[in-house]
Amino acid sequence: MRNLFVFVEGKEDIIFVKNVIHNIFIKHSINVIPIPYQKTRKHDVINHIKTSKAKNQDYVLLSDLDSHTFPCITSRKDQRIRELDGEITPDKIIIVVEELESWCLAGIDTDIEEYSDFAVPESTDDITKEDFDEILSKTSFNKNKLLNYLSFNFSVGLAIERNKSFKYFLEKYGIF
Repeated sequence: MRNLFVFVEGKEDIIFVKNVIHNIFIKHSINVIPIPYQKTRKHDVINHIKTSKAKNQDYVLLSDLDSHTFPCITSRKDQRIRELDGEITPDKIIIVVEELESWCLAGIDTDIEEYSDFAVPESTDDITKEDFDEILSKTSFNKNKLLNYLSFNFSVGLAIERNKSFKYFLEKYGIF
């Protein structure tokens, strides 16, 4: 079994990676280990990347696109590379379109009774955190409850149909 260190932005992203991404990858003998980077000192993140490279360990950085600030995936990757003093390369950055909440929503199967009150669009590529919160507010779930439920009821098939960046991420690691 090999490890994949996944750098994520925040606390909720860690929960999603632990509860959902890990469960998907472990079936393919890949142990996913989330590492927060948003509130971590840049020096510590750079050192972790350098250590991973030196030990030939796999890693990837997940970053929201934030299209209101960055017009395209390339510009967002370039910004992350600059932030990390060039220690990370574009192939080690996955841009989540639009934000990680779009991946959460993409895997919700409204045929499951608990999720029947979710209004999930055909494509979640343009879903922002605010859109997600609006959809969530019309259900019986709060974000923590949903993130916990998704560990048991996340539909990978629906997620890859609804979100191109999620599909790309899985394809990159040979999962789909």
